[in-house]
Amino acid sequence: REAQLSIETAQPGKWIVGATHAIFVRDDGSVSVLDRQSNAAVNFNNLLLAQPIHALNLHPTEPILAICRKDQILLTYHLATQEIQVIGRVAALPEQLFVLGNGDVAGLR
Repeated sequence: REAQLSIETAQPGKWIVGATHAIFVRDDGSVSVLDRQSNAAVNFNNLLLAQPIHALNLHPTEPILAICRKDQILLTYHLATQEIQVIGRVAALPEQLFVLGNGDVAGLR
């Protein structure tokens, strides 16, 4: 299934696309989120960006974002309700994050 995504992508980066949201992660670490229903940008809670983001991923069907910041704090962020749940500090920065079907987060090193 294809959809038109309208976030300005003048800088290099990569897209992460889920059922409800699309995220553009620029190579400089900045992030833009697009609500695919309304085609509108979603603003992050400033606590998420208190430290640079190391890795993130999106739940396949729900508006839940898993984030591991460079200070090794792992958390989830609900894009619709803006609820932040801090999971804790990881022992080592993961190469990749996965948001599982039940909302749990797994990391791959």
